[in-house]
Amino acid sequence: MEQRPGFNWGGLSMGSKGALVAGALMLIDLFLPWNRVCTGGEDFLGTSIPQICASASGWSSIGVIAGLLVLALLVWEGLNAAGALANVAAPKKLITAALAAGAAVFALLRWLLNTEFASFGAYVGIILSLALLYAAWVNWQEHKTMAGGGAMPPPMMPPPA
Repeated sequence: MEQRPGFNWGGLSMGSKGALVAGALMLIDLFLPWNRVCTGGEDFLGTSIPQICASASGWSSIGVIAGLLVLALLVWEGLNAAGALANVAAPKKLITAALAAGAAVFALLRWLLNTEFASFGAYVGIILSLALLYAAWVNWQEHKTMAGGGAMPPPMMPPPA
């Protein structure tokens, strides 16, 4: 029986699955409001002023870099899951780890540089950034294991005297 090409979720490692899920959720979260400020209410005379609110999504300022890295991560892992990267000699796990870590770092920087008037999207983004960092670490560990650098050889014992 011949296997058809396509997205193979079962063939992905835990690190790849984590990067895909956290990356997809981060992409959605970047469209939510990360900063929100409102003016209006009552003035000092007690007259009512209409409330006006403005918000900024995660895509504003340095968040653009985080968004582009998340998109690159999703495309990279999607191609990997589809088997399109089977003949690529590049260290796939290392690239996934770098993209996930980069997206997480820039999302955290987006929050740190704009903490004033933070909204719910920013707090969800912090959690998803930590999930992306964990996925990056898992992919790094998988890369080290595949490269043979996962375990240190035991120390040599001195010869008996």
